[in-house]
Formats: sequence, structure tokens, C-alpha cells
Amino acid sequence: MSKKVWLASFPRSGNTFFRNILFHVYGIESIENENRPNTSAAATIFVKTHDLPFLLKTYSKTDQVIYLVRDGRDSICSLANHRKNLIDVNSDLAKNYEEATKAEHGSFFGGWDLNCKFWLQENPILIRFEDLITDPKKEFAKIEHVIDLPKANWENLPTFEKQKNAEARFGNFLEEDPTKSSSQKFFRKGAVGGWKEELSVDLQKIFWTKSQETMEALGYTNDGSVHTIDAEKINRLKVKSLLKEKIKLRYIHTKSLLKKLFKSTH
Repeated sequence: MSKKVWLASFPRSGNTFFRNILFHVYGIESIENENRPNTSAAATIFVKTHDLPFLLKTYSKTDQVIYLVRDGRDSICSLANHRKNLIDVNSDLAKNYEEATKAEHGSFFGGWDLNCKFWLQENPILIRFEDLITDPKKEFAKIEHVIDLPKANWENLPTFEKQKNAEARFGNFLEEDPTKSSSQKFFRKGAVGGWKEELSVDLQKIFWTKSQETMEALGYTNDGSVHTIDAEKINRLKVKSLLKEKIKLRYIHTKSLLKKLFKSTH
């Protein structure tokens, strides 16, 4: 039986860039759908997900997890623009920012803060986007210590421009959907700290109030500087009770599934 490695993250946190490195540098394929039949003979299967661990059908506590994280404010800005540019061009960008920040009623995969907290409790290999784009070799060295990977060929590392121009394995909307315009890009800026110009002051305050504990544990600050991950604070998050949040999100998820089932039968 193949071993499963989950590439988990809140959306727009570097998951696609990570998968491109896996493919181009290590020659490793990865999949997005956990229910996709395994047609590979590989001993290890890498599966991308944004879902919470307890909502995945095939996740096991014995599986290895790699969790990619990014300053939540940058993720939210990228996500809002992604929705406007690629998912729903008629959506209101300001509303996209607000909805992604507040993540009400279990939307947006539980929201940035809870997505981080639940996955941190799965003892993942933690990879920050800000570190990954600065020194990908160093970040992948963490993984090589735990997972047996093929020999790397870093000469094949895809540049951000190549990825933005759909010249990499993943994030190529023109290949996946010919109806997309060449101006519709999966990769946007790849910048750090862009939230300062994009996210309103009010939404910045709302996000920080909700997520301060997690942000500080991961080395993110209110002013946008990035510090060393605080291992002690991370360990506290790993044992923090999230039972109420889990029950609520399970209820919302089940209710949504039943609603879809009802519609499909009427």
C-alpha cells in the first residue's frame, strides 16, 4: 500500500509553487482529489488539500503532513483577487476581502486561523511561504530528513515568471480550461506584505483580533515583519482544545451536504 503525504494549506499559501518544485526539481507528481484512483506505482503519494483534516474521507493520523502557511493577510488578499479574476469576475473585490477575512459560517475552509490551528495539531512539517520563496533548498531539506525523495535537480527550479506565464506543471489554467483568457493568471504577485496596501485598516484589525495568537506563534507580526517561528507557542496551539469549533464545523459541513443531496433529488 502506498504511503500518503498531505500537502495541506489555507488557499493561496504557496501550495501550487510547492507542487511545482516537487514536479520539476524532484520529478514527483501530486494530486488534488483525495478520491482520485491511484494509478501511480510510486511508494509515496502526495495529495494537495485545503480541507480540514477531520473532514477528509481518507486522512489517517498515521499519514505524513506538510503544512504550508503564509501571512494570513497576504493569503486573504490573494484569495480575494483570485476569486475576482478567475472564479467570479462579477464579484465585488471589496466584499471578497471582507468575506475571506471574516470567514463566517465555516466558509473558506474554516478561515485562516482555524485552518492553521487544526492542521498544526497534526504535527506537520511546517513550511512558511516567505521562507520557501527565499530559500527553497533549505525548506526542502526539512522534508528530505523525514521523507525519502529522489535526487533533486535544482537547475529545473521553475521561476516565478515561468509559473506566472503558465510554463510550469501546476497553475496552468490555459491548459486546464481553454475558455480562460491568457490574461487570467493563477499566479499573481507572489509578494510578501502586499496586504498593507490592499486590505483596509478595519479588516486588518478584524483579522489580527481573530488570529493574533496563531500569527505570533508562526512568527508573523502586526506590522508585517516576519520573525522566527515560536516553537513554544506552536506547542501550545497543538494541545489547545478545539472541540467546540470542530463540532460546529462538522455540523455546518453535514448540513451543507444534506442540502446538496436534497436539491439533487428534487
